[in-house]
Amino acid sequence: AGPSGAMLRASLSTQFSNTNNSKTTIADSSANATTSKNTSLSWIYLIPVLLYRASNWLQGPYFYALYSNKHAIREDLRDYGGMTTLYVSGYLASLTAGTFFGSLTDRWGRRQGCLLCGLAFAFTCLSVHSESLPVLLAGRLTSGIGSTLLHSAFEAWLVGESARVGGPGWRQDLMLPIISLQTSLNSLIAIMSGVVATFAVDKFGITGASDLGFVLLVIGMSFVLTMWVENRGWPGNSAIRDEPKPAVQSVVAAGPETTRPPLQPLGSTA
Repeated sequence: AGPSGAMLRASLSTQFSNTNNSKTTIADSSANATTSKNTSLSWIYLIPVLLYRASNWLQGPYFYALYSNKHAIREDLRDYGGMTTLYVSGYLASLTAGTFFGSLTDRWGRRQGCLLCGLAFAFTCLSVHSESLPVLLAGRLTSGIGSTLLHSAFEAWLVGESARVGGPGWRQDLMLPIISLQTSLNSLIAIMSGVVATFAVDKFGITGASDLGFVLLVIGMSFVLTMWVENRGWPGNSAIRDEPKPAVQSVVAAGPETTRPPLQPLGSTA
């Protein structure tokens, strides 16, 4: 009984060790696969979204200087609030778009929503070359629509793509590191954009920052068009019909923005 018992214990020990090694190998393979998926999805998502955000940041520092020099704003819009009206028009467009575009992009496709965001911002960049008041106001309206899509359609696409690539169980594991990295890089880009915008304006004139922003948008849209797979939300979804809270929240959030006076840059005499 002694030798056979020792052999049995040795056999069981070997089998237990092999099982543990097999589980470890499977766990390592799963972790490596998740890391690979995360890296691939990170750059497919981050490159265009950061290009869009960089384009948006570039235009901020010279917004007042650019529009306040327009004859149409100084004269034609003077009796209707001037620069304040221009600011408010963008916020009102964002308010309206935010109420409806979430459910629309779910139906039509998040990738399509991101492309529409790029087109809206691109029109804003081009509109600053015009002296026509309707064109300038239309540019502010498309800027508001683009801002809404920038802060909704991209992350909605990431949610759907994470579920497609990793399955529902891995969705959070794929998304959270990407969102964290996006936040950090966006902060860095915001800081750098002020310096780059100043260089562009000094080199190419007051519209230089908008022109550079347009170039970044074209690159970002090209990336979305060629590298992204379309995904959609649940069919029959209606944010207004099924859940009216977003409409109320949009009004509450937009209130303080539309009533505050526009900020003027340092050294402005306007």
